[in-house]
Amino acid sequence: MAKGNPSFTDSFYASEVNWNIFLALAHFRSYTRTAAYFGSSQSTITKSIQKMEKHLGFELINREKRPVSLTPEGLALRDELLSASKRINGALNKIYHNRRIAIALRFGCVESACRFVIPDIVIKMGPKLTKFSQTTGNSLILLEQLLNGELDIALVASDFSDCENISRIEVYREPSILVFPNSVPDQDNWTWEELKKLQIPLIFSSETSAAGKLNRSFLSRMKLSFDNHCEIDSDEAMIGLIEAGYGWAITRPSTLFAAHHPLRSIRVKRLPPPGFDRRLFLIAKQDSFSEELSEITAICKSSLENKLKTVAERLFSVTSR
Repeated sequence: MAKGNPSFTDSFYASEVNWNIFLALAHFRSYTRTAAYFGSSQSTITKSIQKMEKHLGFELINREKRPVSLTPEGLALRDELLSASKRINGALNKIYHNRRIAIALRFGCVESACRFVIPDIVIKMGPKLTKFSQTTGNSLILLEQLLNGELDIALVASDFSDCENISRIEVYREPSILVFPNSVPDQDNWTWEELKKLQIPLIFSSETSAAGKLNRSFLSRMKLSFDNHCEIDSDEAMIGLIEAGYGWAITRPSTLFAAHHPLRSIRVKRLPPPGFDRRLFLIAKQDSFSEELSEITAICKSSLENKLKTVAERLFSVTSR
């Protein structure tokens, strides 16, 4: 290790120090995931951390433990860096708004909610922005893009409670529903025992998606078991399979609007009790875009309540005819 105590100024400008790599590694606790974020190799991340340790004069990583864990010095440095980042972001926000500078906003949204919120966000916030960019993806991908600085705010289907240093606001709760092909007998009050006896399989959402994790968590909690013969990562494909009579699904009303045609070959029914909801959250890095987050929260709550809830209620009557 290097002798002496380099000052913060020396370390800030030193080529051996990359604060972003250290903070990413502290967050992900994985060299592999950190390398993927930076589009680099694991060995490059390892060498970068080693150079930092040599420059600073102390070890940051406890190499005797797995997954990656920080030494007491590493933990102290991480906390100070995060605290400094929070203060700097807060100061920048004040500067931007005091000078009334129009900003560009990069917004991520899960596919099923896009048609309900994006038009209103663009129309109501457009005059305040130099540019609005919207990205679609599943919740985990949007979180990673947010943490990697590729997005400013995202509407996702998980609160990511284990993720530190992000702000999260719940904006809507969407009830889960049953979706059947027309070949299934038309009845309103299904039981789980009756669903188990159906001659067609339950179509599962991909286990990597927020919808898949939500459904699996509910089934596990209820001690309900269904054979997993088909796992789908596309709302459009899932709807197509149901319309073709292949199987049935547990999903949410917004999923049905992935179909680009009238829904004439399906039936929508309420879930047997107890039901469960999908919760939609707006997330952003702490102390970043706080004013925009507040405005988008109000827009999303209004849009989802007025549009999605009304449409969902209509579904039951239209598809049951």
